[in-house]
Amino acid sequence: MKTRFFVLFVLILTTPFCLGLLPLSANIRYTVESATSSTWVATDSLGRSIAGYEQTSGIRDNRYVGLFFWNWHDYLGTETPYNNTLITNTFSTDVVKDITHPAWGPQFAVHFWDKPLYGYYKNADQWVTRRQAEVLADVGVDVIFFDCTNSDFLFEYENVFKVFQKAYDDGVDVPKISFFLSYSSGVAQNEQLNTLYNNIFSQNKYMDLWFIYKGKPLIIGPFSPESSSYLYNYFSFRQMHDTSPNGWTWTSHYPQKMAYWRDPETKVKTPEQMSVSVARNSGIYDGNSYMSNYHSSIVTRNWSPKKNQYETYDKAVCYGANFADQFEYAIESDPEFIFITGWNEWNAIRFQNQLYPLENWFCDQFNYERSRDIEFSEGYLKDHYYYQMVDYIRKFKGCDIPPVSSPPKVIDISSQEDMWTNVSPEYIAYKENTFNRDSDGYGDLHYYNTTGRNDITSAKVARDSENIYFMVETKGNLSPRSDDAWMRLLIDVNNSDKNWETFDYIVNRQSPTDMATLERSTGGWNWEIVGKIYYNINKNRLQIKIPKTMLGITGDEYTVNFKWSDNMQNDGDIMDFYINGDVAPSGRFKYQFISK
Repeated sequence: MKTRFFVLFVLILTTPFCLGLLPLSANIRYTVESATSSTWVATDSLGRSIAGYEQTSGIRDNRYVGLFFWNWHDYLGTETPYNNTLITNTFSTDVVKDITHPAWGPQFAVHFWDKPLYGYYKNADQWVTRRQAEVLADVGVDVIFFDCTNSDFLFEYENVFKVFQKAYDDGVDVPKISFFLSYSSGVAQNEQLNTLYNNIFSQNKYMDLWFIYKGKPLIIGPFSPESSSYLYNYFSFRQMHDTSPNGWTWTSHYPQKMAYWRDPETKVKTPEQMSVSVARNSGIYDGNSYMSNYHSSIVTRNWSPKKNQYETYDKAVCYGANFADQFEYAIESDPEFIFITGWNEWNAIRFQNQLYPLENWFCDQFNYERSRDIEFSEGYLKDHYYYQMVDYIRKFKGCDIPPVSSPPKVIDISSQEDMWTNVSPEYIAYKENTFNRDSDGYGDLHYYNTTGRNDITSAKVARDSENIYFMVETKGNLSPRSDDAWMRLLIDVNNSDKNWETFDYIVNRQSPTDMATLERSTGGWNWEIVGKIYYNINKNRLQIKIPKTMLGITGDEYTVNFKWSDNMQNDGDIMDFYINGDVAPSGRFKYQFISK
């Protein structure tokens, strides 16, 4: 949920002021029009905390991140897929290599390297696409690129545009959308360009989602004589080819190739683009290029090109050595644009191996070790690569300054008067995202989710010398307080090594009655009662008052990280935050309140 903090300095002027300036005042008021995700904090399950302002300084100008995105899941989704990680974890290496084993199903069947957290979804599933729009906005991705490199197919792009446009209209700073066109032929690419121009660009359709780069919409693909010169000049066209001098790469061996931009007027060359890959379907020492290759070394997730070795420590595949080495090299090289491979390819077709005819051949994806997606999986990798990507994008693009809290204030949570008007910052959450899921998946699969209930839209925190006050608002009136998993507040004050996913305290794990219950983690999802606390419900607003002593806070300078959650279905599983009910902010992210 990418957000921006706008700081208004209210000043008192004794002379006329220009348009856009505010009158001067002795007071400074900080207001928030939309929350800024680069000020959020998070720690993944490996204990890695993402970079913040202190590690990155401010936002850097003219730095962009693109991400490979696959919109082919309607086209390929006619059959229920096979799960390769399940197969390789179940059977021996001999069976893994045996093309005749029934576990693999028929030739040319669709296989997934593992099961996505959202299930085997199609791109027509608006519930999934909306979540993708939000979590990619949260991470700071500027543009996604549809992989249209096979033949002249553009696959299903209209639904992604529609859902991203709706999210944008709802206040989500979604990534823009672009296309990576066919490698097949100039004729195929020309057909794609004409289709896109006629259906989108000539009609000024989805203009909010165009990625304008150096003055024109950006398109990537190998330009050829068959392509229309008019269309070529209409776009900022970049050739995607590893060997051409200025060609952009979508994947490259470490140390990665730099693409340069030559200014048409000054002729000066500047570093423009470099790719970063989670893994590569390429041999380290030879040209064998398929992920299921066990005959030579492949650039897997746990390969460290900097060390020239596979990392074998505990959970090494979760730490992403190749991703880390490549991203760190890209940041050091400092191009204008970093292209990441990739987000949600997931599947690979099973072919017969031409070099070893009795073995399977999976080109781009194989299993959880030999794959290159970042999107959340239900299996072993979960959301590890997402927060690794967050961390490196912040180190490349920078972070906003954490918001300054307004002065201390006593809040009467039972007052009919709005006590929160001048309290800041305001933490804005995405609205209109609690709709039901009712969509077809691959094959005969169908997915339902009706857990969306209270649509969280904003939150604030205030404090006085003795108490901390939390307020949250929803789009409509709050559901009954007796509902299961109702409007929980999770608090991290970083004062104990006994916590659940870094959260030390929770409110409303037990449904509130006359008073709410504050509990403290004794380690994991195990809680003990700290005490009863006051709360107030007024239509769409919930207020909670917590004595500082109950949170172990002393003094006036402290930091509180917090999160709101409604209708969690699987207590103790943080991955539930991506799927059920509503949370603010998303996933493992936490808002940060700083008292000084």
